Amino acid sequence: MAVALFVSILVYACIDRGQLFAYFGWVHPRRRIFWLYALVAGAAAAALVITILHAEHTPLGHTSPATLLYGVTIGPIIEEILFRGGAFSVIYVTAASIKGLLGLRLTIAIVLSSLFFAVAHTRTMGIPLLVFFAMGTLYTLLRWRSNSTAASALMHATYNTVIAIAMLRH
Repeated sequence: MAVALFVSILVYACIDRGQLFAYFGWVHPRRRIFWLYALVAGAAAAALVITILHAEHTPLGHTSPATLLYGVTIGPIIEEILFRGGAFSVIYVTAASIKGLLGLRLTIAIVLSSLFFAVAHTRTMGIPLLVFFAMGTLYTLLRWRSNSTAASALMHATYNTVIAIAMLRH
């Protein structure tokens, strides 16, 4: 009930001004180069994760083709709007409004939104949690630097695509 009320108030406040997408950061990045950063960083991070998992003899896992398709298309968009658009923005603004946290607001927002992302993806302690936390941190840093969840969604989709290809090969 509280979530529905919060979403209703947010939608009312933002739609009235036509700023709903902008509030969640679904805008073009500050510079076009961030699109390239998203592609390169997503592919490089996935390659690194695959290498680490292979070295640790940890399998990538298996999932259905439908889940893989979701993970490389709409999934990253929804998750980036939720974690980097919603959670990051709310935490950043909230921390800025609390006396004594203003100087730490960016760090707090990055760490907490990345932690939420990691916990939403795995309950397994160890490498899986660290991987999701690290990826959440990278997505958040790109979102912050580019001022765009669209750029972080592209990075997320690129990462997921490389992982999906590796999963299909095994």
